[in-house]
Amino acid sequence: MYRRSIRLGSKCGPTSAGPLDLDVEVTGVVDNHTGGAWGGRIPMGLSVWLRTGGIDIAVCSIRTQLIERDSLTGLGIDLDGKRLIVVKSSNHYQTGFRPGSDALWHVNSPGALPSDFSSLPYTKRDTNYYPRVQNPWAEDGTPPTILFGGKTVTAN
Repeated sequence: MYRRSIRLGSKCGPTSAGPLDLDVEVTGVVDNHTGGAWGGRIPMGLSVWLRTGGIDIAVCSIRTQLIERDSLTGLGIDLDGKRLIVVKSSNHYQTGFRPGSDALWHVNSPGALPSDFSSLPYTKRDTNYYPRVQNPWAEDGTPPTILFGGKTVTAN
C-alpha cells in the first residue's frame, strides 16, 4: 500500500462533471482484471482499488459496465457489511447486485447519456413515447410511428 494524489473522473466529454482531486491509498492493483458477466468474463484491464476518507473506489482502465460483484471482490474489496455500494452503470449491474441487497436506487446523474431517456432532446423522432407521454397511442387507437434503424415504422 502507498499514498498518492490523483485526479479522477471527467473523461467522457463536456457534460461530465469536473474531476476530483483526491489523496488516496492504493490498496490493490490487478493487471488484466476481468469481471463476471452472465456466465462469462469481460476485460477490465489494469484495475486499482483506492481508498480515501473511508470510501473504497474501484477504477479500471477499460471502460465497461460493472455487472457482477466479483469486479470489486476480485480487487480485494470485501463487500460483506457494506452499508452502501455505488455502481456507475446503467442497468447491467442489477443481476449481480440485486441478490442480497436490501434496495436498489437508480440515480440520474449528469453525463453524456442520462438514465432518464425522457429527458433526451430527441431530434430524429417525435416525442410521443412512454414514459414522456403516459399513453402514446392516439385517442382513435392508431399506434404511434417511430423512427427505427433510419426508417419510420408503426408500433403494433
